[in-house]
Amino acid sequence: MRQKKLFGLGMAVALMVVACGGGPTVEAANSPLGNSIAVHGDWTIEVHNPDGSPHARHDFSNAMWATAHIALSRILTGEREIVRWGVEFPFGSSPCDLVCALTEPDLIVETSEDGAVRLSGSITATRDGTINAARSTLVLCTPQATSCGFLEFQILTSADVAEVAVLEGQLIEFEVLISFTDG
Repeated sequence: MRQKKLFGLGMAVALMVVACGGGPTVEAANSPLGNSIAVHGDWTIEVHNPDGSPHARHDFSNAMWATAHIALSRILTGEREIVRWGVEFPFGSSPCDLVCALTEPDLIVETSEDGAVRLSGSITATRDGTINAARSTLVLCTPQATSCGFLEFQILTSADVAEVAVLEGQLIEFEVLISFTDG
């Protein structure tokens, strides 16, 4: 649990630097520090037929949600803790009963060897529909002495995407890599 909190805090620091307009400026040419931190969200959505054959693949990038910096500030100051990560496809005529969404533990959350956060999972369509947006989300709580108090939902990244048509019974597999580079 401690590693997860530290990971969340480290990610919050990196994202907050970007949200607040860049990182520290370094004038020294040989400095090991970069000029800023850039956040990249690279998504892949693959739709597979019930027999496992590929139907469609969509690759796109996303951006940090406009108010995510507020939640990240609260994480950094200890006012909020990360309870779980999530991914959702909130718009279009949903191929799921309500909104196609996954949260931990069904959503796989990993750190790649190069330091990117990898969110991945799959959802089976329960009806014909379309996906035209993708979001990564956080559920946060107000820390209490012995439990989590108020729960808060926060969109971290979001992107509108070219319409992805999905038929009932097809498998929607997705992966988002949230990476941090010297900007």
